[in-house]
Amino acid sequence: MVDDSLVISARWAAINAIARSHRADAESYLTQALELENIELQAVAALALADRDVEKYRTLIERRMASWPDDPPFPADRLPDVMG
Repeated sequence: MVDDSLVISARWAAINAIARSHRADAESYLTQALELENIELQAVAALALADRDVEKYRTLIERRMASWPDDPPFPADRLPDVMG
């Protein structure tokens, strides 16, 4: 997930695997992924956190979304609808 030498699709898959995990520390890893430089990876993590508990993570996700361009790439473009 944090290894910049991996292609984006591998890092995306790692975040999705963490998102599907029932481990207690999964949400911690997902919040860390919000700090990655790549907007697509941030969005994958944000979508996973919103799916787990949108109200718990609303402020954190909205702060990250505010740093994105007005027309963010997929899947970041899905976040406004998810956040309601």
